[in-house]
Parts: sequence; C-alpha cells; structure tokens
Amino acid sequence: MASRRRSGAGVGNTVRYRLRRVEELTGRSLTDPRQATELSAAAYAARLLPLTTPTVDGNKNSSGNAHRMPARGLG
Repeated sequence: MASRRRSGAGVGNTVRYRLRRVEELTGRSLTDPRQATELSAAAYAARLLPLTTPTVDGNKNSSGNAHRMPARGLG
C-alpha cells in the first residue's frame, strides 16, 4: 500500500506541470473559460486533421500518401 501511495504521489505535480506548459506554449490561460474552450476546440480539430504534409516536389511515398509528420509531445 505504501508503494502505491508513493508511485501516485507525483501524478498531480505532473498534471499541473503539463497544464502550465500548455499555458506557456500557447499564451492562453486555462482558468479563463473562453480560452480553455478555444484550446479544447483546437486540440479536437488537430486530432481530426490528417497527419500528412505535401513534399516539396509533390511526390508521394510508396503507399500513395504524402509523408507523415512525426507526432510531437509537450514535454
């Protein structure tokens, strides 16, 4: 039981850290309902968009799709 408490102790700090990083990187305040809604809508839209980008010469890879962009994390 003690190990469970220890392993979960840093979770709140990690979440708070990531939320602060989102605010720093976007310039938006997550405590402002309008700005939080804008960020939420932008994150939702980003998940819906295809993860492809055209190449400089317009060629596609062997699967017929443009090259995939790598996913980027916050941390």
